[in-house]
Amino acid sequence: LKKRKKLQEIKICVLDNSLRESTVGQTRGHTPNDKYEILGWAKKCGFRNLIVASFGPTRRVDDAFCEHLAAQGEDVCDLWTFTDDADTTKDGMMMFGEDHIPIALAKTKKYGLKN
Repeated sequence: LKKRKKLQEIKICVLDNSLRESTVGQTRGHTPNDKYEILGWAKKCGFRNLIVASFGPTRRVDDAFCEHLAAQGEDVCDLWTFTDDADTTKDGMMMFGEDHIPIALAKTKKYGLKN
C-alpha cells in the first residue's frame, strides 16, 4: 500500500518518440512535411515533450524539419533531441569539453531544442 501511494505521487515525464524515424522495416523515409503532420497529431493527443530529431555530422531530414520549425516560429520549449555526448576521439579515447562539442549537440543548441 505504501509503494502504491508513492507511485501515485511521483511526477513523471513522458517523451513521445513518434517523430523519430524507425530504421526497422522502413520502405522510405520521412519528409519534413510528414514530420510536421506527425507533430500536429502528437500535440492533439496531448503530448507535450516530444523527441523531434537525432542529429549527426551529415545533413538529415531532421535538420530540414528543425529549420522548418524555426521558420514557422514554432514553440520549441518542449522539444527534445537525441545527441552523442562526444564525437571526437584521440588515441582511442573520447574527447570531452568546450573544445570538443559534438556536432549533434551544437545543432540542438542552434535550433533551441533540449537534450
